[in-house]
Amino acid sequence: MKTSVTKSTSIIMTWSAILILCTGMTLPSIGTANATNSIIKVQSGLVTSDSLTTGDTSNWTFAGTATSHDYYEDLQGLHIGIKAPQSGQWVNYYASHSASQPNAELFHAVVTIPDTNVPDGVSNIGLYVEGSDFIPHVGCEAYADSTGYYWVVEQSSDAGQTYTILYITQPSSTPQTQDCTIITNGSNYLKVYIGGNVVFSSTTMDLGMSTPFHTYVQDDTSSRSMHYATYSNYYSTTSENIKVTNNPSNAATVKITDSSGQVLSSASVTSGTATLNVGKYSFPLDGTINVYDSNGNNIASSPVSIYGGDIFSITNTASVSQPPTGLVATTVSSSQINLSWTAPSDDGGSPITGYKIERSTNGGTFSALVSNTASAGTLFSDTGLAASTTYTYRISAINSVGTSLVSNTSSATTNPITPTTSTLTVNTQDSDRNTITGYYTELYQNGNLVDSGYTPYTFTLNNGQTYTIDVVDYGKYEFDHWLDTGSVSANRVISISSNTQITAVYKTVPQFPTGFNATTVSSTQVNLSWSAPTDNGGSPITGYEIERSVDSGTTWNIVSSNTGSTATTFSDIGLTPNTAYTYRASAINVVGTGYASNTASATTTIQLRPITLAQPGLVVSDSLTNKTMTKDQLLANQQFWHYGGSATVNNTPYDISRDPQGFHIGVQSYNDGNWTGFYGVAPSSNATLFHAVVTTPVQTIPTANDFYENGLYVQTGSQNVNYVTCFADTGTAGTVWAVVSATGNVNGATNFNLLWYDSNPNQPLTRDCTIITNGNNYLKVYLDGNMVYTNSTLNLQMPRPLIAFLEPQTSYPGQMLYGTYKDYYSTTDENVKVTNNPSNAARVDIISPSGTVIASGAVNSGVATISIGQYHYPMAANIKVYDSGNNVIASTTNMVNMFGGDVYSVR
Repeated sequence: MKTSVTKSTSIIMTWSAILILCTGMTLPSIGTANATNSIIKVQSGLVTSDSLTTGDTSNWTFAGTATSHDYYEDLQGLHIGIKAPQSGQWVNYYASHSASQPNAELFHAVVTIPDTNVPDGVSNIGLYVEGSDFIPHVGCEAYADSTGYYWVVEQSSDAGQTYTILYITQPSSTPQTQDCTIITNGSNYLKVYIGGNVVFSSTTMDLGMSTPFHTYVQDDTSSRSMHYATYSNYYSTTSENIKVTNNPSNAATVKITDSSGQVLSSASVTSGTATLNVGKYSFPLDGTINVYDSNGNNIASSPVSIYGGDIFSITNTASVSQPPTGLVATTVSSSQINLSWTAPSDDGGSPITGYKIERSTNGGTFSALVSNTASAGTLFSDTGLAASTTYTYRISAINSVGTSLVSNTSSATTNPITPTTSTLTVNTQDSDRNTITGYYTELYQNGNLVDSGYTPYTFTLNNGQTYTIDVVDYGKYEFDHWLDTGSVSANRVISISSNTQITAVYKTVPQFPTGFNATTVSSTQVNLSWSAPTDNGGSPITGYEIERSVDSGTTWNIVSSNTGSTATTFSDIGLTPNTAYTYRASAINVVGTGYASNTASATTTIQLRPITLAQPGLVVSDSLTNKTMTKDQLLANQQFWHYGGSATVNNTPYDISRDPQGFHIGVQSYNDGNWTGFYGVAPSSNATLFHAVVTTPVQTIPTANDFYENGLYVQTGSQNVNYVTCFADTGTAGTVWAVVSATGNVNGATNFNLLWYDSNPNQPLTRDCTIITNGNNYLKVYLDGNMVYTNSTLNLQMPRPLIAFLEPQTSYPGQMLYGTYKDYYSTTDENVKVTNNPSNAARVDIISPSGTVIASGAVNSGVATISIGQYHYPMAANIKVYDSGNNVIASTTNMVNMFGGDVYSVR
């Protein structure tokens, strides 16, 4: 910025300060730092620095248009003094840092404005960051005029010929000395801190600043009085963040604390790295980096001196643990040995996290029983062992570094099993449960034949041993259906513990199911139903086999080999739309699969394509009824809405509050005919449609020539006060609703155009207002869902982004009158689009919950555009796509809450 900049002597009252207050936390004293983890700086983020207090100005280049100028350095900083040849003539003088800063993204200086006001002009000073071509820039500035002094953030794309104010304070409301920090990538990202508070932040800008950046401090003035701006502690760094890398695997959180333990910044650890934002602080930042695990234990800590962009690394100097001691193996039973041991006296500087347990049956060759117990416990039970067997054990400790050497060995022998005998009698029956005899049965153990005989036959067996009983096929009978305590199997496996009897029954499979039926459910599902067989073959039905054919029963494929249920229904899903399927079912019991049922066929329906939201059109919304807040609470917490107006300048009464009835703004003039107002303003955006329900408080004003206005305003975000409004105008004759456009300059609107008004008597005090505009030539306004104005050939002079105001204004001093507002929202468009329509799609309907068509649009090149600007959002509706034969071919699954600008896609 090497050219003069014209500064206005007035402040646009629609701008208000954005203050984000960062509240510190006190760090709890949890756990102790692990001395084996050290934190070292592996990369510095500092690019350039100059305290500007040494008297050495060799790193700076001085130039400018002022003929009367001066500069010098002392212990207070760099002083630049200038004055104009005559009042109103702008001159400047600057110091440009001459060092290359190719990687810098954060720039800082302490800036002091000397004047609290300038009677004969304007003085303007600040820190500026400029692209490599010396054209686009951003500035953290202070200026003073006859009304006071102000801190400002501004941006220009043409070397300051025109500029956009991104932030401005109230007059003389902040200190004259401020820390200025500008953080930018020169493309879309910009963040500015003043006095350690973020006053502007955006990730969607078009800055156009090519790298490397140039930085300079500059003094501009149009005053004839000599004044000196002061700058100190200049530096630039590569980032507003620092990184702590190489964190241990158990690291969860990294925090930076000051000497009192207050947390300055905190971040979680992801893939071994924590990224912490320190942009609001003045560098170097002296603090302590602390690393904590998920239990709040401090596992690394180190005092550091920090610059933005610094990279720190954690080094672990721990070693493997010493081995455990005092291992003892104790016999518990014939199948269990318990182990106990003492933890290592030295864990190697890293906590024990588990133990490796090894076992040997010959005392020499060990194999891993448990590779990692994942516990610091020193007890273990080894179960499922063989009786009368000696086992030898050894233990190793595990920490974050690795596995230790082994402990001492310890051995124990399991107890023997004392066998006792019992008898097992095997009987045989036919399928009608009649006793039959003389069938050959065999007894096996571990695959070896132990005994055999003809039924009924009694075996003498050892308790606690497992045997297999088999009745061999003899004549026409096959005995593999066993009955004892209700369980069945082909061959009976039994563990003998007492005298008992078991019976083998001749095998019959189930008969076929009856009444088999197939019913189409959807394009991908057919439901089946049937009745159970009249004869289950002598054994309960346990499931059904389901078969399917796509060639009318010529060939079959198994859908389910066994449903595993006695239920007589089945759903076949995942089918192909518009396809004929044939089915049959067979019953299953313990013996096997029975005969197939009759066949049944069904054809799936045509597939209905789903419609889903691909891009939301809602920019922002606030019901304005979801919080109860007082005036002081609203003014102190301007997170979204910001507040201001001429009432604060004129020192006239005003009030604001929120409750379940809406957002209330009260204003009162100090005498007849003198206008005053107050507003709530939403942040700027690229929205096209703006909405609010507006309630004006009274039907008439009692005094002649006094008026009360109340409405929704949409205004350009640039310097001039150009807007359109949907508002109520109340006087002695009553209340009239109107639509007006206005243009003006930085001081206010000067030209007004009445576009529409309602001449009817007794107009309602509450109306639903929707303003739709591109800020250029197009404007459409709805009141209570009725379009009252539309035009596409206007000259609105409202370049985007746009901002929305809820504002009452009054010239009536008799009482404070409250405007009420609720259900504010803005969207990207008045239309919705349905894209990716099938080639046979002809039209798209939006349908209300009652089935009424709300809006409709033809499909062109796969897209339907449907206007819904007259409706109140969100609008609950279904979307349906029709072909030329009026068949529904796509639909939303359920009702959707629709906003203007929504884009839906047919899948």
